[in-house]
Amino acid sequence: MLRDAEHPDIPELVEMLLAFQLEAGCYDQIDPCRESLAGFLKGIIDSQDAGAEIYEIDGVIAGATAILAYPSWFNQKQKVGQELFWYIKPEYRGKFGMAMRMFKWLERWAENHKLTALTVASTGTMKVDKLASFYEKRGFKVWDVLYTKEVS
Repeated sequence: MLRDAEHPDIPELVEMLLAFQLEAGCYDQIDPCRESLAGFLKGIIDSQDAGAEIYEIDGVIAGATAILAYPSWFNQKQKVGQELFWYIKPEYRGKFGMAMRMFKWLERWAENHKLTALTVASTGTMKVDKLASFYEKRGFKVWDVLYTKEVS
């Protein structure tokens, strides 16, 4: 079942995002902080310009996704959206059509909030070619490639 994230979900979502950080390996420069993640998630849940959705199976959070809308820096009159995370616990991947349902939710949220564009991402460790094909079939195009390094 797909549903809106709520404040009581935050502790479990924090643990899910910590697992994502370890699996993705893309934020290994950042020391994880449960309090920061909880505050981040509370902000998403409480904001009119953000949304978070949970995929729940038999009372267990199996996956979650979130989006943030903001004015484009090219034209402040147009809002754009950024997928913040789209994560499914490993034991639930490839089941129930969960990934597609969550992705369609992101697209609907963007449409319902009248966003001009939606940006999605994949980490360098997450089957990039497979995701690229998935995104391109849904009308997305490569817009940016990001690199990161530790600086302090």
